[in-house]
Amino acid sequence: ADHGLWDEAFSWCRRAVAAGSELAAHLAVISLQELGRDAEAVQLERYGWTLQGGIAPTWKLDAAE
Repeated sequence: ADHGLWDEAFSWCRRAVAAGSELAAHLAVISLQELGRDAEAVQLERYGWTLQGGIAPTWKLDAAE
């Protein structure tokens, strides 16, 4: 990230989060913002990661409950 390699920084963050790093989760949001991917940054900050390492989708609540 210090050298402006935001795609690589985001990939590193994804692997570090899988290994348990909470700091990397925050850095992933910053990486997405630096890449101009603001909607994904907001989505990641609100909903986190999937088990497969992607950005989790918006939570859907069942209105019947």
